[in-house]
Amino acid sequence: MKYSLSLAFILCSLAGFAQAEYDYFKEPDYSKIAYGPGFRFKPGIYRSYDNFINNSPAIPVDWIVSGKDKQDRSFFAKIFRDDVVEYDSSGHRKNAIVNEIWGFSDGRTVYVMNRNFASGWDRYWSKNPFATTTWTNEGGWSRIDIIGSVCVLIVIKEYTGSYNNGLINSDMYGSSRQSTMGYSEAKRYMFEVKTGNLKELTLNNMMEVCQRAPAFYKSCNPPSNGKEQKTLYYLMEYNRKHPIYFPE
Repeated sequence: MKYSLSLAFILCSLAGFAQAEYDYFKEPDYSKIAYGPGFRFKPGIYRSYDNFINNSPAIPVDWIVSGKDKQDRSFFAKIFRDDVVEYDSSGHRKNAIVNEIWGFSDGRTVYVMNRNFASGWDRYWSKNPFATTTWTNEGGWSRIDIIGSVCVLIVIKEYTGSYNNGLINSDMYGSSRQSTMGYSEAKRYMFEVKTGNLKELTLNNMMEVCQRAPAFYKSCNPPSNGKEQKTLYYLMEYNRKHPIYFPE
């Protein structure tokens, strides 16, 4: 069976993992429900990673004070154009600084602020050809495209700066383009929900996760050729057999 790393294929392939096998690590928490098709996150703003994994926005959408339509899919994009978000939880209005927000959910999708990846991750990016650079979308948002025990998101990093001659590397997990003014590149990252530790999505990193569940790892039968196919296989199988549970 051939695998492709196209995002559409990944999402379709993972659609049914809620009916997964038993978690090798621990008993499921029956006070929570398994993430799967039809699951809806509580819409609102996350101040921290814990808000996300507990499906408990620090600022629920109902608290947000705004004249904009909260049913609009672009509601959060519109209110984040300002430096602060005004909210009211108990009759006293307060402000949340947008640049200090961890992420948010519109009820369907979860987004994380790029600033969370601004430091400590430069080693994963291509050597850029600029003498001086500015990450122009550091305050932007990246969508968590796959949600499971191992989540996957794509971070697009945009630069501007003074140009020097040079080449930009690219590989199967990222791509680059350049111009006289700047360039951008995309990387796929993974993180385990139980730790929140962010890593680049690679075959070695996925195998490291799988090997912590010896019975599961022994049962795996990955395709014989291609890092892309093997990476996708381990990601799909691990999430299928280790569902993630969220509070309703």
